[in-house]
Amino acid sequence: MTESPVTSALADLAAAARPGASERGRARLLLTDYVAVANAGAAADSARRARNALLPASAGPAPVLGTGQRAAVRDAALLNGISAHSLELDDTHEPSSSHPGTVIWTALLAAAAARPPAMTAVLDSAVVGYQVMAGLGELLGPAELYRQGVHPTAICGVFGAAAAAGRLAALDADTIRRAFGIALSMSAGSMAYLSDGAWTKRLHSGSAAAGGILAVELAAAGFTGPLNAFEDRNGLMHIYGGARADAHAEAVLRRAGGLGAVHETSVKFHPCCRYMHGVMDLLAAYRTEGGRVEGIQRIDCGVLSAGTGLVGEPLARKRTVSNMVDAQFSMPFGAALTLARGTSSLADFQNARAVAAGFQQWMDRTEIHTSATLDAAYPARWGAEVTLSFTDGEVVELRTAAFRGSPGWPADRPEIAAKASELLGEPAAQRLLTALDRLDDAAMLDDAAVLDCGAMPDLAGLASAQTSATAQPSPITPSSINPSSTTHRRLTGSSSDHAHRRPGRCRRPAAGRNAGGGAGAGCGRPVRHPAAR
Repeated sequence: MTESPVTSALADLAAAARPGASERGRARLLLTDYVAVANAGAAADSARRARNALLPASAGPAPVLGTGQRAAVRDAALLNGISAHSLELDDTHEPSSSHPGTVIWTALLAAAAARPPAMTAVLDSAVVGYQVMAGLGELLGPAELYRQGVHPTAICGVFGAAAAAGRLAALDADTIRRAFGIALSMSAGSMAYLSDGAWTKRLHSGSAAAGGILAVELAAAGFTGPLNAFEDRNGLMHIYGGARADAHAEAVLRRAGGLGAVHETSVKFHPCCRYMHGVMDLLAAYRTEGGRVEGIQRIDCGVLSAGTGLVGEPLARKRTVSNMVDAQFSMPFGAALTLARGTSSLADFQNARAVAAGFQQWMDRTEIHTSATLDAAYPARWGAEVTLSFTDGEVVELRTAAFRGSPGWPADRPEIAAKASELLGEPAAQRLLTALDRLDDAAMLDDAAVLDCGAMPDLAGLASAQTSATAQPSPITPSSINPSSTTHRRLTGSSSDHAHRRPGRCRRPAAGRNAGGGAGAGCGRPVRHPAAR
């Protein structure tokens, strides 16, 4: 593809786009979520090992989240990116299947340390960084990237980081364009971690953030990179995207001009791969409402085709959970967990091997299927479906057209504040929220006040507390359904789908059972779940 000026258009956007109050407000909310998740993630073993490797030889102004320590700018970016991505609770831009917050905020907060900027500059830089990263992910196509065995966050993140850091440094479009060319040589990230639960996916966010900063530093100093990083015959599209019609690129660029990526970005409430969330949202709500589990014979999970290789295949491997990463990418684990508990928690995934042993029988009864209906809406919209089959012949079907935390099932400030409290503890979360509230757009970013939420949380203690409190849904666990996010399919009397302002639960009664009776007993009478809070 040589006709569409993708590189120059995105460089111009990074240098000159003017976000409005709506984009800045959404960016603030995403920053709150990022700081909470990254501080909590600093206690992960992967983050500790990375700090042990880098901090002894690193000195500089940039904060290392969750530690009270500081390091060289790019070292801090690498470490904070690892922390932010270690728990799998970081935000997700679904249309590009990427995790922009772990890259963009990581790069900005490290780059801002030497010379604190105004909050306006930070927020505007974040908005354009999210947009460049998301736009490239849409341009390449997440399904294509997964087919090649590479991680969209790693491939596209380095360019988003370069856009954000370049905007923060007030570089002109030509220099940012050169930075994109330099970043092209750092755009990489294999998904081989899926084979044995390795930590390298967590590295991808940090390496992208650090690489983007490096590209900007080099470009600002006059180091040259190829001008057409994306459309060159040896550029990003050729390497990862294959042939794309100019019309596709033009459509992506038109959407990018609206700076909608921050509004399209979802917040996560399960500490695992986003492709598992829709099924888990449905099963958590089903159990919270009191759905039966006795006599379950089969749990059939409808997963988006693009995600099956991450969370559902090979199925025998996904039914075997030996560590946290295995669990974070196992649909059988996620389905059995939420069906058993009605919730999920960070503790469940940290103790995944022991937890899985408790419901291995259900994991072995979990099947994975894809759906033409779900795939038709992807990647713009992510939906899920579950069918529960019982030994007495009853079948329960659950469907949702959106995952919790997405634009179709949004999470607002109170839910994000509750998530922060669960991860950091109430006092630290309140300090974070108060500090961000005090920073108006004209104020200078005070990273000590905003980013230092205190010492790293005691995740072992948190795990124990969460495990002992499974009867009450955790704030980071979706236990309620957004009424407008789901659909109910009528199985008797009509073959059409009907949207209801209540969750998409439908029973097909067993032969000889009373199909009248209580709410939800018949397909035309879906059970009412608690309203989303």
